[in-house]
Amino acid sequence: MTQIIKCFIASPSDTSSEREICDKVFQNINKTIGDYLDFRIESLKWEKDVRPGFSTDGQAVINEQIGENFQMFIGIMHKKFGTPTNHADSGTEEEFNNAYERFKTRKDIEIMFYFNDEAPSSLSGIDLLQLDKVLKFKRKIAELGGFYYQYKGHEEFETALRNHLNLYFFKIFGSKKKAEIDEINNTKKAISIILQQRFNDSLRGFSNQPIIWIDPILSSTNEISRNADDNYNNRVELTSIITEPTSILIKAPQQFGLTSLSHYLIKEAWNNDSFWVYIDAQKCQSHSIDKNVRREAESLSIDISQIKCIILDAWNDHEIDSFKKLKNLCDNYNEIPIIVMQTIDDSKFLTETNKYKIDRSFTILHLLALTRANIRKVVSEYNKAKEIGEENIILSKVISDLETLNIHRTPYNCLTLLRVAEKHFDESPLNRTKMLEMVLFILFDMDELPNYKTKPDLKDCEYILGRYCEKLIRNNIYEFSRENFIDELREFCKEKLIDLELDIVFDILNQNNIIVRRDFGFVFRSSYWVYYFAAKRMHSNQEFADYILSSKRYISFPEIIEFYTGADRQGATQIVAAYS
Repeated sequence: MTQIIKCFIASPSDTSSEREICDKVFQNINKTIGDYLDFRIESLKWEKDVRPGFSTDGQAVINEQIGENFQMFIGIMHKKFGTPTNHADSGTEEEFNNAYERFKTRKDIEIMFYFNDEAPSSLSGIDLLQLDKVLKFKRKIAELGGFYYQYKGHEEFETALRNHLNLYFFKIFGSKKKAEIDEINNTKKAISIILQQRFNDSLRGFSNQPIIWIDPILSSTNEISRNADDNYNNRVELTSIITEPTSILIKAPQQFGLTSLSHYLIKEAWNNDSFWVYIDAQKCQSHSIDKNVRREAESLSIDISQIKCIILDAWNDHEIDSFKKLKNLCDNYNEIPIIVMQTIDDSKFLTETNKYKIDRSFTILHLLALTRANIRKVVSEYNKAKEIGEENIILSKVISDLETLNIHRTPYNCLTLLRVAEKHFDESPLNRTKMLEMVLFILFDMDELPNYKTKPDLKDCEYILGRYCEKLIRNNIYEFSRENFIDELREFCKEKLIDLELDIVFDILNQNNIIVRRDFGFVFRSSYWVYYFAAKRMHSNQEFADYILSSKRYISFPEIIEFYTGADRQGATQIVAAYS
């Protein structure tokens, strides 16, 4: 029987991102070593596990409802200490005191405390009294015989927490599966599980979507991108790259599957007794890219000397820092092959002169569009899981829709059309705008919501998301926190007297990978979602439409005009023509 381990998360209000990271790490552990060792770790948090109530104070309500129904305690602090309670200087301190009393008297709880030592972005927001209490609390933990961990930033916290929990669970479950643990201690099985899960996650576009992998076509020419059924013999076998890696630059537009290919190569290389490192170029800085490589190796308990190849994913050539990242990576690992996954965006150009000389030769390859035979494989696997209809009819519909919409034959586009076909098989989207409308209708039309939750209205959601994306475009800032997202949307709802459960809106977008975690916050996974919602906003707000059209700002993001005209082809086209 699977053992459930409850972990209480205690922290002040300035650690909300770390609280979310805890759940992310728990999910990853459950899918990897948790499945293997037959246990699950689940979080206990006041915000999701405590109902409204009364007692001597608010903290007492939390204490009484949570009780002692947890075996682990994770405490987190940054610059805030918290609000005093009847029994301590803050709720977090009172929660720690209760846990420590259990540890001292019964030894039936594991306590782990973390302090964010990252320097603040601004000194104006620091409360010196709160900071002094944090420092005193550190000393208190040390005096009680505790050892706390200091980290700098969210990414380092995530890596440290995952490593610490992996070591802890290997230790406490070691006697149950000694033979298997011996193998895990040699890293092979444990890393295989982790790499397989990363690969599966990269293939998941929507919730409840079947996991489908079709061997991609790599070629020295990109001509097949324009005619997917021609020049098939120009392909490069993936096995040759895995067995004898060299420095390669693989080019493809967005959504062609470069990230999935990255995780596939790393997974297969590991199965071939070769350790490769994955680095996301969008999640690292040029000055710390070596640190990212080392951190990734350490997170899998592999010595850096064992690295046989490095994959730099999500790289582009229209940001000057991109070249600096690649140069630093090549300079630091001049004897290790580097495979660069370059995302092509023909609408963006390098605005500065590239002054970084990269002393390395790369073989240029292209990740190509799917052939008809590969589209059939996608349709067949999807239809086995979802039973949409007769395979040949579905295949014809998908290919026809791809041609009508004039979009690439990519696995993601095929999966999107198949998702639409589950509910709207007899309808074909006229353009990409209508296709995304149909996708959103399906995602927000959820039958699995609990009875006490209200199903979000799609039109209301499109309105507030349009407002939010307008703000992202005006400010030219595309990363945000969950709290900022929900707070901003709440204000938009008040303006129009809209009643929405905004946590559900965020969760739907997050679970279906429309919004994804990126470094210190969240972003829209694909820029076209920002432009789609912004185009909806242009139709409801003439001032924003003037802002985009009057100074030809749409030149920087042409997809916004595609979606704007797609929602009202005749009217919007006339307006764009008038501005032109």
